Amino acid sequence: MTLPSIVTPEFETTIPSTKEKIKFRPFLVKEEKILYIAMSSEDNKSMVDAIKKIMVSCFDSNMDIEKLTFFDFEYLFLQLRAKSVSEISEFSLTHNVEGCEHVNDVSVNIETVEVQFPADAKDVIMITDTVGIKLRYPTINDLSRLENPDVDAIIDLFCDCIVTVFDGDTMFEDYDKKQLREWIENLSQEQFKNITEFFENMPKLQHEIKYTCGGCNEDVKVTLEGLQSFF
Repeated sequence: MTLPSIVTPEFETTIPSTKEKIKFRPFLVKEEKILYIAMSSEDNKSMVDAIKKIMVSCFDSNMDIEKLTFFDFEYLFLQLRAKSVSEISEFSLTHNVEGCEHVNDVSVNIETVEVQFPADAKDVIMITDTVGIKLRYPTINDLSRLENPDVDAIIDLFCDCIVTVFDGDTMFEDYDKKQLREWIENLSQEQFKNITEFFENMPKLQHEIKYTCGGCNEDVKVTLEGLQSFF
């Protein structure tokens, strides 16, 4: 005898960077098992790979997971988690101040968590008065290479995220990564810093929690940042 079919609900959310509407379904038990196995391994790459696999199954097939910015990736998975498990996430927050180490239980509706965009964000960085570069935000794959960052890894990230180099109206596109890397290595410290600031000021999945400590009655603010903060 065939068991009854179960209709999976469908939801819609918005990709933060593009404002594009995207449809998705909650992840199923078999997909949640993939996530729990990855979480138990405590390996960041395994976790990212598991999340990517689940998102490919749950989101509209027109969305290319590999091309999502890292903050779009984090936001969309948080929305998926809200509809699959619960909109409410529970936190135990210790108020670490002199005379008080009270542990406070705080609830957060993760559907209210948003990507915070810097007011002065810009993707064109001028190196000189006429020479500049256009940058893109890194994907989750780009950032996964920076678990133990050194100067070489950072320069590689810069190279991968440069969309184009220009001098006035002239666009330079006929170059390889080796040439681009040498070009970056020949920048001054101040010019290099201008590029670094683009990555330091990227949009972030961020949420401020406000609560009153049950131990000392003090009003507290805590900022959660990045996907892992919400698990």
